[in-house]
Amino acid sequence: MARKPDAIDLIKLWSQGDHKEWNAFLTNCLKKWDLEKLAVTRRRLQAGMNIAAKQKMNTEMVCIFFIRLQKSIEDTMQKIVRAKDPNPCDNPLKAAGNLNRKGDKKRRDWQLEAYLKKTGY
Repeated sequence: MARKPDAIDLIKLWSQGDHKEWNAFLTNCLKKWDLEKLAVTRRRLQAGMNIAAKQKMNTEMVCIFFIRLQKSIEDTMQKIVRAKDPNPCDNPLKAAGNLNRKGDKKRRDWQLEAYLKKTGY
């Protein structure tokens, strides 16, 4: 991520936000397998939270809202990665017979975690 994206105003998003629009955005990214757009949005949210914290506007409600948004992005990213690289160990009912593939699942999850750290604020 060479250029820092603009921050999202969390206070404005919190006051005017619509959960239907947010869920539509996440569903659209999931359908298109658009990890980059989700990563940029996550970084913009983190930058917006940084600004809110500097302005001392990070109340408990705003913090919870930020965490929920960030978690929904990370969950959507994990769904995309699992769809791109399916593993039998993703389903615990089928994992018993595929214990040798558990390392592949951990490696995939570690790669996602590394990507999240790399693209974070």
